[in-house]
Amino acid sequence: MLLEREDVNCNMADLEYGCMPLLWATGKGHEGGVNILLELHDVNPNLTDTRYGGTSLSWAAGSRHAEVVKMLLE
Repeated sequence: MLLEREDVNCNMADLEYGCMPLLWATGKGHEGGVNILLELHDVNPNLTDTRYGGTSLSWAAGSRHAEVVKMLLE
């Protein structure tokens, strides 16, 4: 799996939108992807995107993904 590779940084933002994988998953409401990413020890759910300064929680809440919001608050 890509996430298991040591040369993959799950906290690195993409160049176009400044979002990390967790931000994309929370903003799109992908519960399975959020769950997988939150289980990784090195993923920081409190990082903000580099364009707007939003967190994973703000992206999930702003996109009305209630289940993802609950996951992040747990």
